[in-house]
Amino acid sequence: MLERSRLGREKRVMPFARRIALIVFALGVTCASAQDFPNRYIRVIVGPGLDAPARLFGAKMAETLGQQVVIEPRPGAGGAVAIQAAASAAPDGYTLLLATAAYAINTALGQIQLDLRKDFAPIGLMTTVKYVLVLHPSIPARDFGELIAYAKAHPGAINFASRGIGVTSLETSPFVPGLATLAELGLTGFNVLGWNGLVAPRATPQAVIAKLSAALDAGFDDAELHKRVLASGYEPARRNTPEDFGRFIAADTAKWTALVAKINLKMQ
Repeated sequence: MLERSRLGREKRVMPFARRIALIVFALGVTCASAQDFPNRYIRVIVGPGLDAPARLFGAKMAETLGQQVVIEPRPGAGGAVAIQAAASAAPDGYTLLLATAAYAINTALGQIQLDLRKDFAPIGLMTTVKYVLVLHPSIPARDFGELIAYAKAHPGAINFASRGIGVTSLETSPFVPGLATLAELGLTGFNVLGWNGLVAPRATPQAVIAKLSAALDAGFDDAELHKRVLASGYEPARRNTPEDFGRFIAADTAKWTALVAKINLKMQ
């Protein structure tokens, strides 16, 4: 009876021991992979929007990491094709996604099921784009105050046009330095930016994320890259950490989600 009890305990202990051994082995493989990273090319999947930020910063990252960075366009379905391809890739740092404001907006609209906040690990913000509110000369408004007054007096009459009124972010744009922001013109707190950054599949090891972030940082210190980014119509982001970018994505998604709920916007 005692022998049978001992054998039963051994049967229970052995599977547990094997599980522990497998976990330790997996951790060892992960650490070794992170130390060896990268030992082959890295691909950046691009969905909606232009690939210029990925190409410009990717070249600098390749120089820093010693491996090629390949841009892989995956257009279609408002970014759903690209984000799905990136999310389903192995979380090893060799497949990244060029994340953009379009993903945050589409998440808020319920147009895509994947969420940058939950399904990806942030690496860093690369560039921003500040928009400009413009008017057609036929609109009898010469500043933002007059535009608001005209819009209230003529609901539904304004579509779009072509003369600068104000920048949509909290900071002025280097491309139109004399143009005030809408916040400065009275629309307190108004802040709408286009942006581009890099994210990786959610379970990517932190050591790999740190290496990718450091490689991205090298681009912020490159004066020539800075000029090329500006020449492409983008503003280089300030140096930032993966944690900074994670908070940025969360705030931007929350902003659009709140707006969609406030105006009860439904996609047709």
